[in-house]
Amino acid sequence: MPTDDNTALDQATFSGRCILSPHQTYPNKPFEGFESVLILAAFYGLEHEFKTMPEAPVFPEVCQAFFNNQRRVSFDMMTQQLSAIDTLKITKDQIEEVYQSSLLLNAECAYIKVLDQFLISELQSNKAIYVFFIQGYLRACSELEAQAFLKHYQAVTEYRRLIDQFSNLSHLVRITKLKAETCEQAEKINQALKVNWKGVFAVQSRLLHGRNHFGNQKKSTVAHIRLMDDYKSVRITREAGQILCGAKSKFGYSDDMSDQTSYLITCPKCLAMADLA
Repeated sequence: MPTDDNTALDQATFSGRCILSPHQTYPNKPFEGFESVLILAAFYGLEHEFKTMPEAPVFPEVCQAFFNNQRRVSFDMMTQQLSAIDTLKITKDQIEEVYQSSLLLNAECAYIKVLDQFLISELQSNKAIYVFFIQGYLRACSELEAQAFLKHYQAVTEYRRLIDQFSNLSHLVRITKLKAETCEQAEKINQALKVNWKGVFAVQSRLLHGRNHFGNQKKSTVAHIRLMDDYKSVRITREAGQILCGAKSKFGYSDDMSDQTSYLITCPKCLAMADLA
């Protein structure tokens, strides 16, 4: 996962949105079955970008102090100017008056820190600090912290993108595998029956209960083979429109399986009569 690309980091811009919590949460087991998914993807010729399992980004130690102190900044002379910006990079020269009178301002605004000692020492060393709005407060961090926050933000963004990509790949693998298995099964049924057929679901009624407030809600059960032509074998005789296993449904049959490349026949009796059980 490319998190140490200095060129990309230089081109990116730090702002308050880059401040992420050290307690980031991710989906539970986002790369479960990683190896098997990649093996199947290779088997079915599916392209993807994965080589090794991505690891969750580790929160940078240098940024922990920002949350411990919850630094807030107040500039009497610059409030109107700062209220119109997203993020401002400030040096000692730009903040000279506030820097020199920081103790006085702290006394006047006791409930808000103007600059903590760490940021004052950064300015004394002619290092820049960043001032930005976040969660309704004007706050500040050092340039080192800003770059670490930015790098971590990029790493988390990339990690979440990879989670989405792997989820999409897993879904594509399942669909491709199902289509391959269904086509293989359909070919075997064609050879066994030698008549036109289609897969259908027998629809049942689900009674009204606490989790089904609509009552009589239809649901799909096992998938059957419905014969589209008359069929006769040594063991059975069926007319066109009947189910191969002879099953009958009070609520009829759905046409959800008109795409025979997406559904497997699951009725064990139908499969047995097609010599596939």
